[in-house]
Amino acid sequence: MRSVCLAIATFCLLLSGCGGGSSTPAPTPTPVPQLALTSGNWDFAAASSSGPSFLIGGDVVQTGTSVSGALRVINSACFTPTTSVPISGVISGQTATVTSAAVASQTINASLSGSATALTGTYTVTGAGCAGGDKGNIAGVLVPSITGTWKGTFVSNTVANPSVGVTAPITEGAADPSGLFVLTGSAAYVGSPCFATGTTATASGLAGRTTDVFFKNDDGSTVEFVGALNNPASPTQINGTYTVTGGLCGGDSGTGQLTKQ
Repeated sequence: MRSVCLAIATFCLLLSGCGGGSSTPAPTPTPVPQLALTSGNWDFAAASSSGPSFLIGGDVVQTGTSVSGALRVINSACFTPTTSVPISGVISGQTATVTSAAVASQTINASLSGSATALTGTYTVTGAGCAGGDKGNIAGVLVPSITGTWKGTFVSNTVANPSVGVTAPITEGAADPSGLFVLTGSAAYVGSPCFATGTTATASGLAGRTTDVFFKNDDGSTVEFVGALNNPASPTQINGTYTVTGGLCGGDSGTGQLTKQ
């Protein structure tokens, strides 16, 4: 009898040593990676479900799980494009939830997901402003620096003035507190009867895909060129309009196209 008991005990010890009777531990769940945005100049295209579409662009910064920055709203009858719109938000997993400060009694809210340089999602506008109640889809991309030499032509709307060739080395700097990325540089003109060179003036900048550049020219005039990047994610052209203030060609205006060299 004693030998039988010893045999059973030995068998039980063997089972225990080989893992017999033990439970398999549950696998450790794989953590969901946190959305990590590249800070910089972002361009957002908003497609309203009930009204006109519009653009939002400017400085977006991620610090940890927090989002901050300042943006401009373009092509909207309810927001002034020169008004800076501060934003704040949080990132949870793969979703960024962003809210703007109240501007003209209206607040923009957005829920976005995607990658470091491209986002999609939805937006709503709340408040008593004229955009209150608007909602729709929104898509954003990081706009790379436009630093480089841009060359093209300004074509006057005035028959008496010929087209003017323009070569403009431009440098994109950091964003100012209003969310505008500062542009500096110069311009050389060919074919103008009024001016030959210019340098960028204060307030020249870029927000999203929208450029607004002021050239102070050698005849005392100022050329303002307002344009849009043809492809915000990989821009190769700026298309827009120009106006001349002061100088011999004051009052002239027309269209312009500059291509990155």
